[in-house]
Amino acid sequence: MKKTLLTLAIVVLSGLIFSAQALAHKSRQHQFSQQKRILHGIKSGQLNRHEARALRHEQRHIRHLRKSFWRDGHLSRKEKHRLYQWQRRANRHIWRLKHNNHRRHGQWWWQPHRHNHRHRWHIW
Repeated sequence: MKKTLLTLAIVVLSGLIFSAQALAHKSRQHQFSQQKRILHGIKSGQLNRHEARALRHEQRHIRHLRKSFWRDGHLSRKEKHRLYQWQRRANRHIWRLKHNNHRRHGQWWWQPHRHNHRHRWHIW
């Protein structure tokens, strides 16, 4: 009886440890993909200098937040939810800033004609 309880306790504890590590890996993976999207936006000219700086600042904030949550060695449900919210918000910010019409100077892009209400496209 004692052996089965001990085995069960070891299995449960190892499962908790591995799930926490998997969650940490998933969070870092989201962070990595977001940083990759920011770099792509800079290289393609979709993000100007100020937008890139703001997005990098937000990524730094999320990284510090994750470190502070993991200081005690445990990530509570509330902390997981808060971290998830920040990462989703960062995803939205990256998408919005990459898809607005603020571009680096000297870049060519397609833009609708402002004087005509029909959607005629031309290069400026």
